[in-house]
Amino acid sequence: MSDSKIILHWLNYSRSQRSPVIEVIDSKTGKSEIIAETGHIFNYILSNYDTTNILIPFNRDLQSQVDYFLHYTEGTLQPKLVALMVHGVAKKKAPFGARFLMGLLMGGIDDAFYIPDLKKNLKYLENIIHKQHEKGSKYFVGDKLSGADIILEFPVITNIFQNKRGAEQLGAGDVEKEYPHLNQWAEDIKKEPKYIKAQELVAKHETVKPNI
Repeated sequence: MSDSKIILHWLNYSRSQRSPVIEVIDSKTGKSEIIAETGHIFNYILSNYDTTNILIPFNRDLQSQVDYFLHYTEGTLQPKLVALMVHGVAKKKAPFGARFLMGLLMGGIDDAFYIPDLKKNLKYLENIIHKQHEKGSKYFVGDKLSGADIILEFPVITNIFQNKRGAEQLGAGDVEKEYPHLNQWAEDIKKEPKYIKAQELVAKHETVKPNI
């Protein structure tokens, strides 16, 4: 795969062109392959390019845990955040006469389902990283940085712990107080040399802001 070129694209039909796909071009044959969905992109890059196990655990059981988080983040955690974000926008953008009713409707749905579910998921992650801390590890899987930490960075660090006001508006509460081990994980990840380097590369192309 070292002879391949990877190009990042944003899907034209997405609302803000923020849905990523990668195009993998074989430099020898010119054959192009499109890879979509964040978890699948992670899996593809790790499987084909991480030949020295920089981000992939050597242990097969740990590899399975990383795969789990790739699917969990997109399939379980992020839909809660997206729903709360959309409902928040709906409350603000509704026509003046309908705004009160829209607030009651969206607020009722959020209070009954999405906010409790978000808190449940944050507590779930808090318990996992707490156990990891007790083992002396700073990471979600094993004892080194992995794809699990990387894919959790955006929903947990960018959208919650670096956006505490937004997190409170979503009903997550005082996240530093309620999820101390998750907060410590966020602080540790932000100090990772690989994370710092990645942020520097991103800063050359765009300004990253929370999406809530």
